[in-house]
Parts: sequence; structure tokens; C-alpha cells
Amino acid sequence: MIGAIITACFAFAYIIWMKRRHQDDLALALRKQSQGSSNEKSHEARVQALLDAMVEGVIVLDGSLRILLVNSALKDMFQLRQDVAGKTLMEALRHHQLQDMAARALSEGRFFEGEMKLVSITGLERVYSINGARIGRHEGVVLVCHDVTAIKQLERSRTEFIGNVSHELRTPLSIIKGYAETLSTPPFVEADAVKYARIIERHSDRLTALVEDLITISGLESGQLQLHKIPTALKPLVESVFAELAAKAESRGVTLKCEMPFDLTREVDSSRLRQVFTNLVDNAIKYGSENGTVQVVADGDCICVTDDGPGIPAEARERVFERFFRVDKARSRDTGGTGLGLAIVKHILLAHGGGIRVEQNQPTGAKFVIQLPAD
Repeated sequence: MIGAIITACFAFAYIIWMKRRHQDDLALALRKQSQGSSNEKSHEARVQALLDAMVEGVIVLDGSLRILLVNSALKDMFQLRQDVAGKTLMEALRHHQLQDMAARALSEGRFFEGEMKLVSITGLERVYSINGARIGRHEGVVLVCHDVTAIKQLERSRTEFIGNVSHELRTPLSIIKGYAETLSTPPFVEADAVKYARIIERHSDRLTALVEDLITISGLESGQLQLHKIPTALKPLVESVFAELAAKAESRGVTLKCEMPFDLTREVDSSRLRQVFTNLVDNAIKYGSENGTVQVVADGDCICVTDDGPGIPAEARERVFERFFRVDKARSRDTGGTGLGLAIVKHILLAHGGGIRVEQNQPTGAKFVIQLPAD
């Protein structure tokens, strides 16, 4: 950002110097008016090209805070479609905060930093870091705008992630601590001791699953987790997942169906793809209807995992693949979920060059649509 301001200041100083050079000797300027005008335009075009090469948005203002020039990045940020040279910031951009920043830079004469938010014509909010500096005593002002929306989103995601992990760890740890203290304080009934030990074991398993999922998603997001791809027949893989989950499906009266051709193959990491289908089918069993049906069906280039339960609300479908997002928080924790399963599914498929989306199944239920690149 400092480099951008230095570049913009240099450009501004160069323009002022060019204008003053032509004013120093009026007689000489008149004699060579045509040549001087051409040279000045050439130099200003070079300055404009230099600023247009910058990814930051740049506004150069004169001493009366009228716009001398803006670069292409700034025009894109504010959706400018016309020439704004000679206009004030309020006339050109209609943004009070930016006008105040420029006025402050001119009056205080020191480098400053600020931040502002803009809502685009599509309704998306963008966050910009603004740096400004005065040129000379009161020659003008340079403002540099940098889009920090992605950085802010990452910071917010990191904060939410830390909060979610802390919460997910706190609950089982508190339960384990409470029952351990009970067991360490005799007298207690032996039958109760066995019950307490099983509760401790169950929540220890939950902690272990959470840590393993955190390690997995960290490896997937960082690209450090290596995939070992081989041509794999998908129907046998799905049927082996069904076999593992048969007891759970039977306990809820759920029928498992696989409708895929035997010759459907993809070059995948079979253990990771098994993890994808295990998670999706397990969720369909848990959150679908009792005595319902869970299907894995080949549909053109896609593979669909469906259930006939209540489905996922439309407003939650875009978020179900976020870490720790739960449609029904209480029910998810009761069934032993870590809140990371669908995030892992998404990243495994992305690592394969594919993707996943969720739709409303017809007439009811959820439909997860998997896309895998063809061999």
C-alpha cells in the first residue's frame, strides 16, 4: 500500500512539474504551443498508463480537491462510466466519507489510513482500506483504495472458527470432567460407575473424531493431503458403504438403494471418496425419514445422494458446506456429528477437480449432487 502511494505521489508530482514547466516561460510556450501540448499529452498518457497498471484504486486531487485523474481500478470500484476530471469527490462519487478523508489529508498534511464500505449495484458489500497523503504544502492529495473484502472475510471466518472449535471442545470436556470428578469421590454405586465410564468414553470418542476431522480439513484446505488416484468402480464402493451402515439404517427402518451401472468408473482416491459417500449416506439415514429410503443414483455426469426426509431449508443450502454449520444444532450434536463432515466432503471433491451442491429432492427430502471429472 505504501508503494502504491509513492507511485501515485510521483505521478502527481510529475503532472504538476509538467504544468509548471510550461508556465515558467509563457513566451516560449506560445512559440512552441503545438509541440509542447503534444509532449505534455504524451507524458500524461504515460502517467495514466502507469496508474492503470496498479491493482489499487488511485484518485489524484488538486489543491481545491477537484479530481485530476483516476485510474482504471478506481473506476471499476465505483462503477464510473464517464470522465470525472475537474469534478469534486461528491459530484463524481457521492461519498461523504471519502470527501472527509481527502479534506483531512489536505488540512493535516500527514499520511493517514481509513476504511469504508461500499454496496455494489448487485447488492454485494465491499470493504476498502483507504490511504491518503498530501502533496507539498497544499498542492493536492493522493488517495489509494485497496479492496480488503477477502481479508475481512478471512478474519471473520478465523474468528468464527476459533469460537466454534472452543465451543465444540468445551462441551465434551466439561462432561468428561464432571463424571471423572464424580468417580473420584466415593462412595458410588458400581452400576453408576459403569454408566459414567461409558459416558466418558462416548465423549472422548467425540473429541477424537473432532480432532481427526480438524486434521483432515486442515490438510485438504492447505493442499498438503496427498490423493492417490486410481481407476475405481463406483457401484462396488457405494455398496461397501451401504454394508458398513446397514445396521444403522435397519435401526431406523431405512432402505438403502444404489442405482448405478457396474461399468461407471472414475479416477479417484478410493479411501477419500468412500469418506464422501459414508458421510452423505450416514447423514441421509440420520436426518431422513424413519422407514424411508436413501438412494445413490447415477444421473448423467452426476451422482445424486437423496433421502425423503424434511429436506434442507433454501436459506441454509448455501451454508451447509461451511465448517461447523448445522441446520438443526441440537439434533446434530445428539447424533454425534462434529459439524465438519460436509465441509470435508466439499474439499475432498474439490481436490479431485469436482464439486457438490444441494437441492430440494422431489417430492420431499434433500438431494446432494456430486460432480466428478470423467476419466
